[in-house]
Order: sequence, then structure tokens, then C-alpha cells
Amino acid sequence: MTAIYEAIGPQAPAMAARTVDGQRWLVRGMQRFFGVALILAAGLLWLQPGALNTPDVLLFKLAVFCVFALAGAGLLRAGQPEKLVEVEIDPAVQELRLVRVTGRVSRVIDTVAFADFGKVEQRGEILRIWHRDGGLVAELPMSHPDHRAVVMAALG
Repeated sequence: MTAIYEAIGPQAPAMAARTVDGQRWLVRGMQRFFGVALILAAGLLWLQPGALNTPDVLLFKLAVFCVFALAGAGLLRAGQPEKLVEVEIDPAVQELRLVRVTGRVSRVIDTVAFADFGKVEQRGEILRIWHRDGGLVAELPMSHPDHRAVVMAALG
């Protein structure tokens, strides 16, 4: 398999097409804040002074603790930034693959044939590849002219 990503080097990774919005940092910050708040509330639930320790109250506390802790952990996990997506262009098979690399594990997210491309446009240092139905397939930052030439030659 020929991967253009390997040919152009690690300084030009492609970002996921979904993460174009610049206000995502605010949403992630709020998710982290409320996640930490819920986890702290779950822990502080057991430190109430003068609380009754009857079995029904303890069972209720345990249920609320579990809900708060799981919701807080979920919000903390959702507040993590997404992993970058690598774009692999295979001219032999005439397809483009979006691959998410997590640690040593590579997972193919999407495969798009060259025949399904609608248009390829370049604005400044960004190369955008669009699907025939109008959806954005990939956004590639191309700061070096040689990188751009290699990708455009592979796309034909």
C-alpha cells in the first residue's frame, strides 16, 4: 500500500472533517468542569455531617453516588480532544482512507474511491476533498509545495 501520508512526513497530518468548528474548546471546557463537579459531589455525598445511616438512606446515597460518578466520568471522557485522523491515499487501488491511530492501533474509519470525489479545491494552504454528494471527505493542510505536488499527482 502506498500512503501519501508517509511520503509527505509527519508535519502535515490531516484533521478530521468534523472538527472544523473553533468553539469546540468551550464545550469541552464545560464538559470537564461539570464532570469534575459531579465527581466531587459524589465523593462529598458521604461526608454529610449528621446524616442518618439507616439502610434505606445508605442505599439511596449509594445509588446517587453511582449516578453522579458515572455521569462525571462520562463528561470527563467526552471532554477529551479527538484523536487526529490520518489520510492515506492509495493510487494503486484508487481510494482514499481515513485512519485513526490510537497508540499502536490503526483503525480505518472511512474508505472513499477516487471515482466518488466531487471536487478537490485548494484555498491557501488547505486542500479540501469533497464527495460527489457534497459532503466534506478530508481537509489536508499543505504548507509545503512539494507535499501539495505529491498529493495532487497521486489524485491524478
